[in-house]
Amino acid sequence: MYQEYLKETKHVEGRIFLEEKWAISSDCLLRVAFFDKYMPDLAYIVGYSEKSREYILKKFDINNGTVFWEKRLLNGGYGTPVVYEETIYMLSEFDTVTGIDKNSGEEVFSIKLGSRIRTSLNVFDNLVWVGCAELVIGIDSKGHVIRRSKIDKAFIYGVILKYQDSILVTGTKYYDDINESKKVFWILNNDTLKVMLEVPLGKGSIISTDTSGAWIEGDFVYLTNNNTIFKFNLVTGKFEWDVNVNGDCDRETVVVDENRLYYTTLNGVAGCLSTDDGHVLWEQTFTEKPIVSPISIAGGTALILVDARVYCVDKYTGICLSRYPVGHTPYSMCSIKNDTVLIGGGEPPINGMLVKFQLTKNINVNTDLVDYFVLNNDLDSKYMSLTVITRESWDAVNILVDRLTTSEKSIEMYRIEPTIFSCRIPLSDRNVEGNYTLPIELIKNGVVEKMVSIVIFLNRVISLPTRHVISDFVESVRQNDYFNSGSAISEMMLKKYGKNISQEELRKIIDYVKEKSAWGDADFQTWRLILKRILTSPAKTFEEFQKLEDDN
Repeated sequence: MYQEYLKETKHVEGRIFLEEKWAISSDCLLRVAFFDKYMPDLAYIVGYSEKSREYILKKFDINNGTVFWEKRLLNGGYGTPVVYEETIYMLSEFDTVTGIDKNSGEEVFSIKLGSRIRTSLNVFDNLVWVGCAELVIGIDSKGHVIRRSKIDKAFIYGVILKYQDSILVTGTKYYDDINESKKVFWILNNDTLKVMLEVPLGKGSIISTDTSGAWIEGDFVYLTNNNTIFKFNLVTGKFEWDVNVNGDCDRETVVVDENRLYYTTLNGVAGCLSTDDGHVLWEQTFTEKPIVSPISIAGGTALILVDARVYCVDKYTGICLSRYPVGHTPYSMCSIKNDTVLIGGGEPPINGMLVKFQLTKNINVNTDLVDYFVLNNDLDSKYMSLTVITRESWDAVNILVDRLTTSEKSIEMYRIEPTIFSCRIPLSDRNVEGNYTLPIELIKNGVVEKMVSIVIFLNRVISLPTRHVISDFVESVRQNDYFNSGSAISEMMLKKYGKNISQEELRKIIDYVKEKSAWGDADFQTWRLILKRILTSPAKTFEEFQKLEDDN
């Protein structure tokens, strides 16, 4: 389970730095890397190709990045896979758990569960556990559902955890009497899977990724909702404390190490609380506002993914010690095993980069680049100028620029001196303000001997509003049946423009279009392509829509 790779304090102690060993480009968004405890030199990662709408599972050698095989499946659920015995359990399509033979990469089973999945997979009691809408499900090594429990009006997300003779589940629950969804955690009896305790955490929404979930440490569980962190005593059944932090902190898990809790927020804050009473021990604010990955702990160092880099931070004081370019990591984290750190970074969605670092006691100074600088790095410029100064002589230097421009994949830099290279990079008008990681290839005798990365910042001279509320649509909306939330919102919006169509008719049309589309990921596209098509139709009933479709 992914949380196992967020902390390495048994084999590593003291202040730790990173040394980059290799980096490999990939044409997809790279998610959480995960390991096989029985095969220490191997690891796996799932990429997401937005272009082909696929999840791509890759098995690779952690020593050099060599890919042994890859398996492509229709994209779907959010959650990190897990290795159990000889099988990799991963999510695919809208509602499916697929088993892949870890040796051959061949599919061994595929089981459809009927509803959207947004939980990472976990193994306990000789079963693989997953949440599927209202259901808590345990699957055996053959892909059979062995255990199943339903929590009414819930949507389960995060990761299902084991505590002694009980099971802990997180998600949201809709309460009819107040027409509101709350973030909730439940404790289930391990033998019966019946809910023993239901604890609301306040008004909440589904905000999940591959690294979401609660964290159990000893007899306590640490949970998040909006900008609040909770400590709950699993023995007494009572809260020990709750603390508000600067920004939403419930997209990714918190991490507990000794008597400290580490968190990140969408306001660009990373921080540390005392687990004793919740008081803030330290807090750091970074340039790029959303931090979307959890903190990892290696010895006495906290690893924080932000600003297109991984920062090494003293875990006791929050002082930044060093940083290394890795790109952006919207669905990844620093996965640690022994002295290896794997990160799925790059510039997603199509310019991914898998990076391996090795933990080291000494700070690693980049010996390949002496300096680099950019000019005209604002969004209104047509070209950005870049100069790179290398420590030793190179025959040629290429820079991969397809994350900044649509016209070229790479540019061979002009060799001014054996150690000075320069180029002009055309800028796409689709770029947004922020940091970009650019891989650079160092070449001798026609062979790429090394690849290093730099981070540049594209600046917006004229600021845009960060948020605008369309007040016409700020009103209470109530669904009149389960799975009708999207129809309820559409009904309200259409009424504003004089079109009256009921939730029931909208739902009928949606289901009809999904069935006719024959798309494998039709469920995933419901509120994108399918709803767009329905909203542009003049039909007010399912029969009208069907007739218009037949006439065309």
